[in-house]
Amino acid sequence: MKKLFVLFFLIACCYQLNAQTKLYIRAYNLYGNKIKNGNIIGTTDTSLLFDAKGRDSVSFELAYTKIGSIKTKRSRGHDVIIGTAIGTGLGIFGLMVSSGGTLNTSGGVSSLKTDINQASLIGLIPLGALIGGITGMTKKIETFEINGNLEKWKVFQLYYQNRDAKKKRAEETTQ
Repeated sequence: MKKLFVLFFLIACCYQLNAQTKLYIRAYNLYGNKIKNGNIIGTTDTSLLFDAKGRDSVSFELAYTKIGSIKTKRSRGHDVIIGTAIGTGLGIFGLMVSSGGTLNTSGGVSSLKTDINQASLIGLIPLGALIGGITGMTKKIETFEINGNLEKWKVFQLYYQNRDAKKKRAEETTQ
């Protein structure tokens, strides 16, 4: 069981360390309602260009005059859901391994080993959610208030360009 916890912890760490190559953002309108979320492939002087689901073509262009705010990265709830899914998967995997590859769903008297296995499954689900919540709290989500203002749009544009330049320099040094 100790090995399962170590494995779960390593998977959670790998999930957090897996950096996205493109910037994931959530764009909100002037009233605070989410307009669009996804990876952006660039900006122009007046708009934000969203990725077309894995292809480097523009699928959606959003004018800065319609943007109230921009938040970088995914929400913290996403990490909690992913952590819960990993915890559930590891719990089921551990239950399958300890029971010889089959789950006994028949009624009757359960053994102590079965009870411990089921308790570990139930314990890994909230543990996964907890680790997901902790990784979510360590994320540095940045918020840019645009409110249709060109100067504020230029600040976000500069942020995106600097981030892109840092990424290119890092790629050049690793090659």
